[in-house]
Amino acid sequence: MNAFWNSVVTWSADPVAFSVFGFDVRWYGLVYALGALFALWLVPRLLAFGSPLDGKYEKKKLEDIILYAFLWGVVGGRVGHMVGYDFATLAAEPLQLFRIWKGGMSIHGGIAGTVIYLLWVSRKNKFSFWALADALVLPLAIALSFGRYANWLNGEIIGAATNQPWGVIFPHIDTIARHPVQLYSVAKNALIALIIGLFIWHKKLKNVGMISGIFLFSYGLIRAFLAFFREPEAWVGSIPMGQFLSLCMVAFGLWRIVASGRNISLQKS
Repeated sequence: MNAFWNSVVTWSADPVAFSVFGFDVRWYGLVYALGALFALWLVPRLLAFGSPLDGKYEKKKLEDIILYAFLWGVVGGRVGHMVGYDFATLAAEPLQLFRIWKGGMSIHGGIAGTVIYLLWVSRKNKFSFWALADALVLPLAIALSFGRYANWLNGEIIGAATNQPWGVIFPHIDTIARHPVQLYSVAKNALIALIIGLFIWHKKLKNVGMISGIFLFSYGLIRAFLAFFREPEAWVGSIPMGQFLSLCMVAFGLWRIVASGRNISLQKS
């Protein structure tokens, strides 16, 4: 046991999951595809938990909304990363924006992209933006957990240097033992998914906007904390960009929780 804890793990994995007829299927692409399929399966079932959208839209239309929300999330995530964290590369070689398989996605940009689409589609179809967002955050949290595991397989997201026994060396980066922040994030997203799932199970989706608020608050809070174990990629003043955006999520999520709770009190009075 002591020998294990005194040894540093060196991690190097193949970003390619498997190949079919010479075509490489990468972990990133596999995670995106499975995430979309999982959302298509789960969201209609979640709507049955008291959502005001339950039974109001035909299956094909709902599936289109879910897929487009997923697509806008991917686009927003990629644009957010390149603009916020790697603008020099984007300016020098704009086509890098489309090379998603090389990695580089921003969760904050992904959420922004999805929100923009949901605002547009909810206005167009005259239904509650928050009601649909509530149904999407559970599959999102689960998909993010698998997405961070894909980051681990790709050796992406550089953790801060550490002398802790669970430090990991990523030889394609350097020979320094670092925090395995990808695995921390896997656990973070799984915990958030568990919290949201339990809340839906006990409280249903009747409290419109509450689930979205819980997601934004909990994700932002834990992500801001984990920023202390990551190497900053960009800064907002003296604060790492990811931590700053996460704190904004905390504030917005707290506002949404309070607003949803106030609406419930007004309905009961």
